[in-house]
Amino acid sequence: MEEPMELTYLNLASNKLSGEIPDCWMMWPNLVIVKFDDNIFSGNLPTSLGSLPWLGSLQLHRNLLSGNFPICLKNNTKLVFLDLRENQFSRIIPSWVAQVLFNLKGFLQGSNKFVGEIPNQICFLKFLQILNLAHNNLTGQVPKCINHLTAMLVKNNSLESYVERKINRSYYYIQDVLLELKGRDDEYSFLELVTSMDLSSNKLSGDIPRETTSLKGLLFLNLSNNNLHGQISQSIGNMKSLEAMDFSNNQLYGEIPPSLSNLNFLSKLNLSYNNFIGKIPMGTQLQSLEACSFVGNDLYGPPLQNN
Repeated sequence: MEEPMELTYLNLASNKLSGEIPDCWMMWPNLVIVKFDDNIFSGNLPTSLGSLPWLGSLQLHRNLLSGNFPICLKNNTKLVFLDLRENQFSRIIPSWVAQVLFNLKGFLQGSNKFVGEIPNQICFLKFLQILNLAHNNLTGQVPKCINHLTAMLVKNNSLESYVERKINRSYYYIQDVLLELKGRDDEYSFLELVTSMDLSSNKLSGDIPRETTSLKGLLFLNLSNNNLHGQISQSIGNMKSLEAMDFSNNQLYGEIPPSLSNLNFLSKLNLSYNNFIGKIPMGTQLQSLEACSFVGNDLYGPPLQNN
């Protein structure tokens, strides 16, 4: 009987491969990284994918994969990065994800067909830095327990944190991941310093939880194109790490909190097409933004031209 191959890194991205992913993963038990992005794979994920005890990164972005959220991943407890964006997965995002895949730092499920509410259990992924559930059919509210996302509470200034050294070194080797963080797609090679939450283009309702403003290490926040209402919390100015924030196309109302002008790193802001009223707070950062960031409201003051 042949010995299993010592393959640890398999990259077949961008090859126009089609058909179903073969069900023979027990042949490579030492795999740490599987990268099949940008192909034409279809069908369900094979059951044997769950036989990889050391799998740390699974990148299947932009294929035609379908079915429920893959239950085979219940066995991949060392997963740190899971990217299933731009496929056709459907039904709910199960609560066991956070209970079993507790090492997750990147959970990217955008542009699928997921429905139902965001499970509260996701709040307790204490290592989670990148959460992307955008462009699905998710309903319900933004979880109020969001302030339990420990890795987003404090800005990480270290490229080699204690977590990466002790949990799973596979995170070091995740390279060239396409992320839309500032309204455009950019490739990111070092994800250790990225903290992002994108829940845009769903059917989320209710207000934006005040607990969101506890995420002082969050760099990118996108809640646009939902049915959110209520006012922006006065404590929004606590999120001093924010570089981009998009709340456009909701039903938010009231005045823009003056503390928003305290966000000195904010270079991308979109509050357009809500029901905001009053004067735009004064601050060098806000006045330097484009006027289109504020249109579709009853606002006045720079950078808008009208009075």
